[in-house]
Amino acid sequence: MGNQIGVFISFFSMGLSMALCFFVMYRESMQTCWVLASAFNLLGDFSSNLAALCMISNGPYHLAVWEERVAYLIMMHVITPLIEVIFALLLQKLGILRVFWDWLTQKEFRLVSVLAFSLYPVWEYGIFAFLHVNRSQWGEAYSSYILVSVCFVALFVIGRQKELKRKQIAAQRVMMQQQNAYIESLEGLQREVQRFRHDYKNRMAGMYAQAKEGNDAAWLREGACGIYPNISESFYRMQAEFGIQ
Repeated sequence: MGNQIGVFISFFSMGLSMALCFFVMYRESMQTCWVLASAFNLLGDFSSNLAALCMISNGPYHLAVWEERVAYLIMMHVITPLIEVIFALLLQKLGILRVFWDWLTQKEFRLVSVLAFSLYPVWEYGIFAFLHVNRSQWGEAYSSYILVSVCFVALFVIGRQKELKRKQIAAQRVMMQQQNAYIESLEGLQREVQRFRHDYKNRMAGMYAQAKEGNDAAWLREGACGIYPNISESFYRMQAEFGIQ
């Protein structure tokens, strides 16, 4: 248990240092930097466990023997980084890195997600403790941890896709509401224009009828003939612009 506490302290210290480096370089929020550092540590830990599984399958290494020491160093400093690169390329090919990056840039963090990324060494140790692992069973434990890590990534992607779908549906509803409001405003404008045209025609007809009986009939007739086409042309332009019948 004492060794595991030391491992936890080492992990969180390294993660905090990495998060501080990200904070200084990119000027992002500390929460974003911590999640990114935890994701990097998760990737590194996954690769280390996969490399450890390969080493166990090849048998124990006797570091006192020069050839086995070289094989161990190659496994730790060549194979493990290579596994990280291959795994990262696989995540990019599957679109998982894009999903994670969108989640990171949009800063839509929930407490459960942050805790899941932050405390994965704890549930890694829980797997070992649950399986009552001894040295002869480390291979099974590493296999279980790798499987749990893959399931964790799959659950993250599924949850993120559901969240994006929910947001898309909400955005579509807002768009539909805006379209309905726009249509209602156009219909109201159409009613106002039709009412105004009707009143205008009635007034012009009344003025023309009154002018015919007076001495100013010719003047009013000329004025009406000059004004009415201009206003009618404006109405026709509004009809063409707004699609009003």
